[in-house]
Amino acid sequence: MNPIGGSSLPACSSVLGRAFAISAILAMFIGNAVAQNCSLDTIVHITDKNNQPVANVNAADLKAEIGGTPANITSLSLTKPAIVLVLDTSPSMKQTWDQAIAAAKQFVEKTEDVGLFTFREKVLGYAIGRVKSEEMLDQLAKQGPSPLGSGGTALYDTLIELGSHLKTHNAALVLISDGGDNQSTHTSEATALLFERSSWPPVFALILDYKETDKSRGYFKKIPAATGGMIIYPSSASKVPAAADQLAGIILNSFVLSLQAPESRTDMAKLKLESARKDINLLHVSEVPPCGPVH
Repeated sequence: MNPIGGSSLPACSSVLGRAFAISAILAMFIGNAVAQNCSLDTIVHITDKNNQPVANVNAADLKAEIGGTPANITSLSLTKPAIVLVLDTSPSMKQTWDQAIAAAKQFVEKTEDVGLFTFREKVLGYAIGRVKSEEMLDQLAKQGPSPLGSGGTALYDTLIELGSHLKTHNAALVLISDGGDNQSTHTSEATALLFERSSWPPVFALILDYKETDKSRGYFKKIPAATGGMIIYPSSASKVPAAADQLAGIILNSFVLSLQAPESRTDMAKLKLESARKDINLLHVSEVPPCGPVH
């Protein structure tokens, strides 16, 4: 059943293709990495030592290497990416449901360029835009999470399904979940590798488990780390609102970093970014795509 009302959802791939086509901000933004041009764009998030967003950074503050060779940074400009909210509605979310819904509403309130997707063992429903997302969240608040016995959680497979349908890197997948997965056909390692090799958008997460020793953290954290994203773990229900605001602030103060590669490549290459400034942290993809010769 589609949580936003109406008839049952068609096949997942059809739903996602149609949903992403609705939002203009999710149109093509692949940078300049084409066969005749060895320049490329990548998204970077910059925070201070308290993980608060930093905007007063320029290209001269950074140094880049691609595959161990210095690369020229041609520009660094602020951008406001689309937010793709990914809300876990599996039975394990029962104890944190109210906080999950409230956090999702915080994200939706901050931008018009937002889409909301719910999942359990697969993507269950979606809403595009602020108004539709708010309506869907109001309905979900009344429904509650899925009842026990209604299915498992395919977190990794859901991220792959969504990432594969995004034709832009100027977006952020924002997961609200307890981080558990008991039904995906992909491992966390395989998921992280797919995101790296496919240049899909970064994955951010608000993990509501309130357990510092939860073993699932060790698996899931590989995905945001590989994609240039970030995880925040609120230590209690009362800390969730501030954590959601903090994560939204980082995501919505993103930078497009334009690089000139020193030579053509046919394979993925490691990206290394550094700064002489000791007051900032850099979040970025671990690898960049192949790059053809400059003409």
